[in-house]
Amino acid sequence: MLCPRCNSENEAGEKFCRHCGSPLTDTELFMSPQERKFRKKELKRQERLERKKQVKSYNVNVAKNNKKNNVPRRTYSINEKAYQRNPLYLAGSLIKSVIVLIVIVLLVYFVGGFALTKIAENTNNYGVAGIEVPSINYVLGDRTVKKVKYSYDKKLIVEYVFENVEKPTDDLSNYIAYLMEHNNFIVDGQYDSSLEIGNVKLKYIPESENADTVIADIIWTTNGYSLTFYKDK
Repeated sequence: MLCPRCNSENEAGEKFCRHCGSPLTDTELFMSPQERKFRKKELKRQERLERKKQVKSYNVNVAKNNKKNNVPRRTYSINEKAYQRNPLYLAGSLIKSVIVLIVIVLLVYFVGGFALTKIAENTNNYGVAGIEVPSINYVLGDRTVKKVKYSYDKKLIVEYVFENVEKPTDDLSNYIAYLMEHNNFIVDGQYDSSLEIGNVKLKYIPESENADTVIADIIWTTNGYSLTFYKDK
């Protein structure tokens, strides 16, 4: 805004000239038409400059915020971040870790069990205490292994479970006969293949006195059987 008296420039809305002190309001009554026209142009120019200044300031602030947000956030340790020492936060983190661990264990269990059954179905020998015992599938052909279990009782115990077998006693009679004829196994105790449910133990007779004795514990039911191998004490 120009002062009508000294033509000094003042900010819009000022009531008095900051240079000569003349009033700036209601001065259009004393201006000539050319001065009024000039004053209106000057006011519009000042408004445009003010708008440009505001837009520029806004763009600068937006650019600063974007730059700040694009900077990777620092990873704070538990001692640097106060909320990380909160018991609820720690409990939530612990629960998440336990859930992840359980999922991993279950995944390993099921995937590992599936892999062991496939290996058992395709192997020709069961390795027990350094002795290779012919597998069911090698002797009788294609049989589906339901489960393979490992356990320890001062010795390694390996169990192979077969289910949905049409004639379990026929399979076992042929398998036992093969082990006795070709692999130095003998029946330890009584064996009655006419029973629908029963069990029998076979013992491997080593050729050397220093070799380990292997026991094959066989249990059968009406629709399957299990073979458990372990080293004798």
